[in-house]
Amino acid sequence: MLQLQQLLRKYVGVDTITKLGEIPVDINVEESISAFQPVVSYSPNSPAAKAIEDIANRLLRLVEQDAVEQESALPAEARLED
Repeated sequence: MLQLQQLLRKYVGVDTITKLGEIPVDINVEESISAFQPVVSYSPNSPAAKAIEDIANRLLRLVEQDAVEQESALPAEARLED
């Protein structure tokens, strides 16, 4: 773990990363690759597709939260108005 932290610090400029989830082993992934389709299109109710959707939603919430925090840190005259 220490080596990963050193690489993150050196190349990304951060000490930690947030784990957003795990994608389970799922035969639908292999089948979707053979069909040249994303698993979320090929088999949207499969465990892998659901996990990918959950991860995407978590990432979206983090990005939105970060945007709100960054905007609130701006001086009032620099903030975007709704």
